[in-house]
Order: sequence, then structure tokens, then C-alpha cells
Amino acid sequence: MNDFKLRPHQEKAVQAAKPILERSGVVLLAMECRTGKTFSALELARMGAKGGRVLFVTKKAAISSVVSDAEVMGLEVTVINYEAAHKVDFKPDFVVIDECHRVSAFPKMGKAAKVLREICPRALGVVLLSATPAIEAGSQWFHAFHVTGRGPFAGYASFYKWHKDFGIPAKIRIAGGQEVNDYSSVRPEVASAVTRYTVSMTQEEADFKVKAEVVPHLIECPQLLSLGNSIHRDGIIKLDNRTVVAESPAAILQKAAMACGSTLIDEDGEAFQVREGMFPKLNYIDARVWDGRSHAIFTQYIMERELLLDHFGDYATDDMEAFRRGEFRLFVGSIKSYCEGVDLSWLDGSMILYSLTFSGSTYAQILERMNNFKRTEPIKIHVLMIRGSVEESIFKAVSNKQNFNNSFLKRCRA
Repeated sequence: MNDFKLRPHQEKAVQAAKPILERSGVVLLAMECRTGKTFSALELARMGAKGGRVLFVTKKAAISSVVSDAEVMGLEVTVINYEAAHKVDFKPDFVVIDECHRVSAFPKMGKAAKVLREICPRALGVVLLSATPAIEAGSQWFHAFHVTGRGPFAGYASFYKWHKDFGIPAKIRIAGGQEVNDYSSVRPEVASAVTRYTVSMTQEEADFKVKAEVVPHLIECPQLLSLGNSIHRDGIIKLDNRTVVAESPAAILQKAAMACGSTLIDEDGEAFQVREGMFPKLNYIDARVWDGRSHAIFTQYIMERELLLDHFGDYATDDMEAFRRGEFRLFVGSIKSYCEGVDLSWLDGSMILYSLTFSGSTYAQILERMNNFKRTEPIKIHVLMIRGSVEESIFKAVSNKQNFNNSFLKRCRA
């Protein structure tokens, strides 16, 4: 006999979600990272599937964790990643869509969303999971619910028809001076409608004693600052017999940010280190951050990771399992790859963000990787930035999105 029991806060979330699911066939669990939303969703699936088959869609890196959780609960579940959703050859009685912000692209549906739109409406119920729902723009709400075939906007056949009623018309100017429609802004009624289908759980409600403490570090480096400013001003620079071209506003932003990490990409698409000896962030980690304990360093770009691995030599690895076994003191990885489904709460050191992502949802989720309800000591996440550079603006933007996400979660409590 399986003696698994939900924790009190998970049971509270399930009891709040159950009537929503029974009434409408869909519920969004907007639960912060590490609060156990997978167990909560699986319990809802156990009740809602009525003995039938359960399909759990998640990212590839999280499959083994979900399978393990289901085994602990004694529940048989088919777990697949988004890219394999088209291979589902059975009619599931219940569907769980993990990290549902992955199917919320707009105005056009993504490939995975189209596949799930064919699967979900036939199921008895659907649970949407995300710690960062619609953090980038209000229009993300539409396709997240649209793939289920039910929910607050079930009467709309397409995003464009929905946006005509709920969107705020706007234009944006792109390269060359051309104006295009901006579909990101929506009326306040959208959030109110979604709230009726949502159960949230913050880490405070799950009895977390401490949360991540973000520590920004502004590093002086006039050379890299000047380099980034030149890219922003001219869109093209010559450096060490290479030509760097930024032909659009997005490319200018990306390459100005890359320069802050001492790497760039030339016109042939080849990544390179900016200049021998000009590595202020590496020097700062050596002098001010690393204390010999286990730390995880995350970056936005591949060349930055190569730079870090080369600099720290035998102390560092990009192999998470070897790091967990204690064979290395530093882990170097991609922010995008490790923002979801990875538990770093066991670290005795801190997390270091060598460079910043432009995504508010990725930033919000990477902050939670080290949180755990058992921890009692402050958790530090060091954010390294070149003073006066575009990185300061990126940090402000993603921090504001994190604050917005937190305020939404608190409005939809279980």
C-alpha cells in the first residue's frame, strides 16, 4: 500500500483547485518553484483521470524527476517532452502541461501548442503548471488556455479575434523605420478572468524560511563599457582583425550585452574572446565572490562558459552529475538550460549570474533554483554587471517582471 502524503500546503492547493477543475475542466497551478507543484498536479490527475491514462508534458531535463515523483505516489503516468508530443498515440484521460508558458507564444501558435490543441480538448481535465505565468506579456494567457479547449477564452477560435476584444492596439517601430502591430498589451479584464481559473502558492505560504537574496555587483571596466557603447552607436566595429556587425536593434542589444562578458560574435558567426587580459568579471569572482565552497555559475552565451571553464581549470565542470558528486567546486552552465526542473538547494555556496538573460520568466525561475523549505540561512545570488552598461537596463527590466509575477501570485492564493 502506498503511504505517500502531500504536504499541508500542497493539500491546500489541491483542495482549492479541485472545484475549479470539476466546474471547468481546467485549472492553472501558478505555484512558485520548489513548492511541489508536480506532486499537486499528479494528485489532481489521480482524482480527475478516474482510473484512466494520464499524460504529463514537460521539458526533457525534467522527465526523470516527474517519473520519480509519480512512482513515489504509486501513479502510472506517461511522461514526454514538448518536442515528442506529436508522438502520442493514445487518447489521454487527463493531461498535465508543465511550464505552460512554453506554449503561450503569440500571435501565432507554436508547433507544440498546435499538437496539444489536438490532444487536450478530448481529455476529462487539464492542469496547467507554471511558476511564471504570462510574465512577459498579458497576451501569453490566450494560447496557454486555448490549447486546452476550455477556460476563460474558450469562445474564441483564434488569437486575433480574442485580441480584438481584449487587446490594447499598439504599434512598434522596427529596423528600417517600418511599423508593425504590437499584440503584447491587454486590458485588465484578462487577468481578472484568468484569476477565476487559477490557484497560486508562494514560497512563504509553503513555509519557506528564507528566499533568494539578489546581490547586484557593478564592476568598473571603462574598456568594455566603451566597446559596448561603440556597438550601440555605430552598429559595426573592428576588433582584433575581426568585424562585428549589429544590423538590428535586437542584435545591437545582444552584442552590447555580450561585450560585457568579454566575448563577441563576428560577422562570420564565430565567437571569440574580446581581448587577452580584459576579463573583469573573472577577476571579480576570484577576488570578491568565490570562497572555495560549491558555487553554480550561469551564463547566457557559450563562449562565456568556455571562458569560465578555461579560467577555473580543474575546479570547474559543466557536468552537473559530477558536480553533485562533489568532484568539482564550481559548476558552469546555461541559464536557459537550467532555469527549470533543476534543484540546486543543496549547494553550500551561492549562485553567480555571469551574464543576464533577456527573458523575465527565465530570470525569475533561475532565482528559485536554490530555494528549499528546509533552508534557514540566506541564499545569495550574485549578479555581475559592468557599471553604466546595457546590463543595468536589462537587470532593471527582468527585475520588474519578477516583481509583477510575485504580485500576480499573491492575488490568486489557494
